[in-house]
Amino acid sequence: MLNAVIGFFQEFRAEKAVASLARLAAPKARVVRNGRAQVCAAAEIVAGDILLLDAGDLVAADARLIEASSLRANEVSLTGESQPVDKSIGILPIETPLADHSNMVFLGTRIAGGSARALVIAAGMGTELGLSAQLLETAEKDATPLQKRLDRITRYLLGACLGTVALVFLLGLLRSAVLFELFLSFRGQPSRGCDSRRPAGRRDGGPGAGNAAHDSPQRFGAPYARRPAVLRGDG
Repeated sequence: MLNAVIGFFQEFRAEKAVASLARLAAPKARVVRNGRAQVCAAAEIVAGDILLLDAGDLVAADARLIEASSLRANEVSLTGESQPVDKSIGILPIETPLADHSNMVFLGTRIAGGSARALVIAAGMGTELGLSAQLLETAEKDATPLQKRLDRITRYLLGACLGTVALVFLLGLLRSAVLFELFLSFRGQPSRGCDSRRPAGRRDGGPGAGNAAHDSPQRFGAPYARRPAVLRGDG
């Protein structure tokens, strides 16, 4: 009982410590609300907020740049581009690819240099990163060729095993065997050639005595046969 109580309190304290670390590690962002800058959790950001971005900041939402000064962003988490890309204010055509949207910053990317102000247009699952996550969740998982081949082989082996068992039962029933004995037959029986319970030849005069292989002088070689009868114990 004492060990259970101690274990409960230790686990409770560990969970509280993990929760505290999670709160400290939660991403935060600087936004402009009611005409003044303030820090809030990334989960509280909504469309219409203005983000204040500086070098090293993690972008907390998809936003369009309204002010930018030598801004560069690392978008490897979104586009796979390993080098920071330049960002600037401007108007781009609608068909512009995502990787070429130089007038926007995206959730999950990091500011590599410069500073900027950006108007939030999407947050949470409505961002480009959120849409990618939704596509991954809804994507159909198809088995690989190796998995399909292994499944086919497994079905063949299972069918062969079931067919063998059915054949053995059928043959046993045709021979008028008892059903319970058929079940026991699959447990296996020890080999008769290795049965240690079968008595070998004995030398004490009991059953099995008189084995020629034990009593014959030839078993001990020619010198034994040439000895006098007294030494051999024959007389």
